[in-house]
Amino acid sequence: MFPTDSIRPDPDALLAQVQAQERRAARGRLRIYFGASAGVGKTYAMLAAARKLQADGQPVLVGVVETHGRADTAAMLAGLPLLPPRQVAYRGKQLAEFDLDGALAAQPPLILMDELAHSNAPGSRHPKRWQDIEELLDAGIDVLTTVNVQHLESLNDVVGGITGVRVGETVPDTVFDQADEVVLVDVPADELLARLQSGKVYQAAQAERASKNFFRKGNLIALRELALRRTADRIEDDVRAYRVEKSIADIWKTGAALLACVGPGPGGEHTVRSTARLAGQLGTGWHAVYVETPALQRLPAAQREQILKTLKLAEDLGATTAVLSGADLAAAALDYARSHNLSKLVLGRMQRSWPWPWRTAPLKRLAQLAPDLDLIEIGVPRNQPAPARSSHADADPYDAPGGWGGDAGGGWGGNVGSASGGNAASADSANGGTAGAAMNGGAAASDGAVGAAGGMTGNAAGQGDDAAAGALQRRRVIGYGVAAAASVATALITTPLLAWLDLANIAMLFLLVVVLVAVRFGRGPSVLATCVSVACFDFFFVPPRFTLAVTDFQYLITFIVMLAVGLITGHLTADLRFQARVAAQRERRARALYEFARELSGALQTEQIYDTTRRVIQQAFRARATLLLPDDAGRLQLPPPEHANPAALPDAGAGSSHRHGHSGAHLSVLDTGIAQWAYDRAEPAGLGTDTLPASRIFYLPLVAPMRTRGVLAIEPQQRRWMLIPEQRQQLDTFAALAAIALERVHYIEVAQGALVSMETERLRNSLLAALSHDLRTPLTSLVGLSEALTGSRPALSDAQQDTARALHDEALRMSTMVANLLDMARIQSGEVHFNLQWQPLEEVVGSALRAAGSALKGHQVSTRLAPALPLLRYDAVLIERVLVNLLENAAKYTPPGAHIEIAAALHGAWLDVTVHDDGPGLPAGREEALFEKFTRGERESAKPGVGLGLAICRAIVEAHGGRISAGRGALGGAAFTFTLPLGTPPAMPDEEVHD
Repeated sequence: MFPTDSIRPDPDALLAQVQAQERRAARGRLRIYFGASAGVGKTYAMLAAARKLQADGQPVLVGVVETHGRADTAAMLAGLPLLPPRQVAYRGKQLAEFDLDGALAAQPPLILMDELAHSNAPGSRHPKRWQDIEELLDAGIDVLTTVNVQHLESLNDVVGGITGVRVGETVPDTVFDQADEVVLVDVPADELLARLQSGKVYQAAQAERASKNFFRKGNLIALRELALRRTADRIEDDVRAYRVEKSIADIWKTGAALLACVGPGPGGEHTVRSTARLAGQLGTGWHAVYVETPALQRLPAAQREQILKTLKLAEDLGATTAVLSGADLAAAALDYARSHNLSKLVLGRMQRSWPWPWRTAPLKRLAQLAPDLDLIEIGVPRNQPAPARSSHADADPYDAPGGWGGDAGGGWGGNVGSASGGNAASADSANGGTAGAAMNGGAAASDGAVGAAGGMTGNAAGQGDDAAAGALQRRRVIGYGVAAAASVATALITTPLLAWLDLANIAMLFLLVVVLVAVRFGRGPSVLATCVSVACFDFFFVPPRFTLAVTDFQYLITFIVMLAVGLITGHLTADLRFQARVAAQRERRARALYEFARELSGALQTEQIYDTTRRVIQQAFRARATLLLPDDAGRLQLPPPEHANPAALPDAGAGSSHRHGHSGAHLSVLDTGIAQWAYDRAEPAGLGTDTLPASRIFYLPLVAPMRTRGVLAIEPQQRRWMLIPEQRQQLDTFAALAAIALERVHYIEVAQGALVSMETERLRNSLLAALSHDLRTPLTSLVGLSEALTGSRPALSDAQQDTARALHDEALRMSTMVANLLDMARIQSGEVHFNLQWQPLEEVVGSALRAAGSALKGHQVSTRLAPALPLLRYDAVLIERVLVNLLENAAKYTPPGAHIEIAAALHGAWLDVTVHDDGPGLPAGREEALFEKFTRGERESAKPGVGLGLAICRAIVEAHGGRISAGRGALGGAAFTFTLPLGTPPAMPDEEVHD
């Protein structure tokens, strides 16, 4: 019975598994000693394991170990080698920090790194110790480390809520989950308290304070439970990985991925962390989205800054983030959920400050639109402060149609944080820019024009946040002023026309003004225009005129309808304006990508790609940019001087005298060290990353399908620019296009070089064949005439005999050279036909020694052939030529009296034949180049030859299926070894034996 497809392993899965195993094999192993709190014995257990490994013969190096004054822990350090710390100057003090470069240079098999969550001193390569450990692991070094449960990023707020103490040093859960081993070091709460009182955890004064705060028994019990549960989750992951590795099907069914619907509320971090924990418990991935509506664009700068930080947290916890745009939050989120097959939506709990009966609750709205989806509501943290409401009407998130409003914190139920902070309209813009508020701390992008290139408002020229906010505030004030003035002007203009216009027509004129104001200035001014229009209509046109009194009840209905129609019309017009701007910006974004790809597709030189990429990046992102391209050795080169301009990044040695053309601020100096690090590891570095984030420049490697082609260096005008996911996604797209273009041009150059080389080789072979064929006949005649001259009668004098013999020798040498040229041309053209026969090697060695006899005069020649060599299938004439060439080569480059030996021995399925000598040997580093055509051992030499002998040897040996190489031999000089396959000789017939 054949196996069915249902139990057949997936080839792609098997390949991915093999590749993952190869990556793990090249990477060091990480073991984490995990505990519920300080004092449980993690460092002691780590040192005990290190001492055991050292006793077993494993070299161990202590990188960092913190004893905290504990005598038992300090005693365990005795006898373990310690890496000297690196001294870092900080605020007038010298801090001892881990020496990462020293550890990489030492390359220990195993290193101890205590306190995984430690923050490095400013100026270190990485801000966190776990990032140092990642680099050690990438270098193939095994690491032992320790961490407490409160330092895990997803549990940080939970521990803070239990203990009342929020630790600032955290480790991403991905580091913990990707560790090869996790060892739980557990101590009961009573035992830990006893250790604390006896001074084994902290000193006496510190221990007393700890026992009254963090080290309360209830806290320790809760922390112990968290540590046990987190370890159990980790063990479950190990079991699942084992089942996958062993192809055990239908054992684990992963749950659907989660979608965290996040917004501008103050509890965003809590919701993000809660979703991350839930995803970890379910063993699934998760997404986080933020929907930008026209109303949510007008959030204050501080709230937008918090949105960006929450987004970065979501990304660090492993979320896939996105910024959506739309007037209906629920519809936009559900469209994303359905397009990504997400069946579980997570929202923060809504807290209403006052009832809004006409609003639909978020959960109810989602349930109505998608009854098939699961909705999960996250509770509000007990210690979360109530948010302060903005005094500006435009900052009210309740203005969003269909919003998640009514809550104190704004959209998505008040408790939910943001997965992004960029303005949706401008984040989807043609150039990936962000709105003025997102980039520059300004407010409403809906009330301010979006920059044509960078999608920024107010601060597009690189001015400060305050200037941008002031400019936007002035624009908003002007909008409200124009709205009020337009309504009053309409009343004044139509008042003389009252005799010819009906009141209904006058009301329509006011509505027209409302629409025009909404189109030009947005929702807020349109609301003001509606209210002023109703008041003016009442004052100027409704009897009794020029008073606000109303005598006819019918006019009250007119006022209400007019007010409602004006508000609805203004609202819809503002939404249409917003959607039109979003569509236009998306079109510009797509057009920018199209034009960039079109320009790169026509580039045939690296310089064209360099100029195009730098220009487009600077225009699209309003940032200074340059490209660093590697040389043949893989070292990045600074930009050429002709590409330096005021808009570009300066060279490292050019100083900082260049200034912004628009702001006058100094440009940052380009750090080629960071760029080289990003290039070597194919990982971003600098601004907005975990590697040297203090840098003002963002270094993005240009990763192509085959290899990394360079580094794109960008200095944005605002640091928070790198926090916006759409900016990074679009920049990654630009970088990928540039990398592919660089790789394409590289292979075009390679193909052109190969084509030229092939054509050159063809022409050279044709020329050699023609010349050698035409020279062979006269040289043969010359050899014969010189032989006849030496034997002529009467005999020549001694001087004449010497001349005749010299003429004969030179003619023979020239004939040999011409024969080599002809043979090489024939071999490469495929005109040589091999006569392969099964024959012993001893015969061809003897014939080669006889043929090279004249060249070997004055040298000691010996043979060392293994006994009982088998028959080989080869062309005797050609293999003889190989041996003759090698012998003549050895005789040519060794002094008289040198020892030359021919050796042959069996090695597996091959026979190795070596010709070596005790001469000066081969030039270092040129062993492989000697087999190239027209290459000689000595570049300038009076020794005869044109450098074809070894090239002919290689061609003949490789045609027989063997290999030839050069190196240092057993006699101390040069050695040339070629191999021939053994094969299976034909069976010999049995001979009859007669008495």
